Amino acid sequence: MLTGTAVDRISESVEAELAPRSKNLSIALLACDTEFATRGRFNSSMRVQKRGLVACQELEVRADIIWTLIQRCRPWFGEPDDALLDGLSKQIHYQIGVQTAAVLQLAGQTSTDPQRRAAAIELPIKACCEQLIKKVLSQARFFVEQLRHPPTTSAPNSINNFYGTVGAVQIGAYATAHVQIGAADSARVIDALELLREALPSAADMAIDASEQSAGLVTDIIAAARVDKPNRLTLTSLLMGLAVTVQAVASLRPTWDAVRQAAAAIGVRLP
Repeated sequence: MLTGTAVDRISESVEAELAPRSKNLSIALLACDTEFATRGRFNSSMRVQKRGLVACQELEVRADIIWTLIQRCRPWFGEPDDALLDGLSKQIHYQIGVQTAAVLQLAGQTSTDPQRRAAAIELPIKACCEQLIKKVLSQARFFVEQLRHPPTTSAPNSINNFYGTVGAVQIGAYATAHVQIGAADSARVIDALELLREALPSAADMAIDASEQSAGLVTDIIAAARVDKPNRLTLTSLLMGLAVTVQAVASLRPTWDAVRQAAAAIGVRLP
């Protein structure tokens, strides 16, 4: 079964990791509105549809993070029985439901008629929520089944790909590799981000508001990378949020590529 301690750990982890992402989504939605306003298409249905698409993409990222965090709480799980699967199912429905409501609230805060908002934002996000719940539930069923029947032998000729500095590596069934973020890797990420922050004000193809908010997000990421023991999941969440607004800006592509390369060294793969 899923113990009360496990439920508490899951809720605490999700809140800590996903709360900052609302800022990321706000920046992405602002960039979307600015793009269409610049083209004189602010009142078009395409802008509202794009807001819905941005929100769905954000929800997908949050669902993946939720499932990762749930698995990290494995030490507090009970026996891998039907009660555990039922508990995981309830947590998946609840946590993804909460994030769906949060994403929907932000995406729906725009000037358009209710019918268009429902068709372009509300319905797609709710449909995305249903699909994500089905996807994560399928992963949960497979996960519990693996716990019930762990392999007795490890697969021969296994291939391990590591992206980043690797510390302890386990061999065999359910092997894990702990990616360590060293001082040199952190410094490289920080240097790349500082170059990006310097380039933001001169990006003529990016709205001023989006540039300023992206600069604030860069500052947050730098602060997260400067701590003694950077949290890779936190950095991944923040960097993915930054990618939403920066990766499509042509004038920032060289500096963004430098950030991508630096992030790869700490095990974070960015678009």
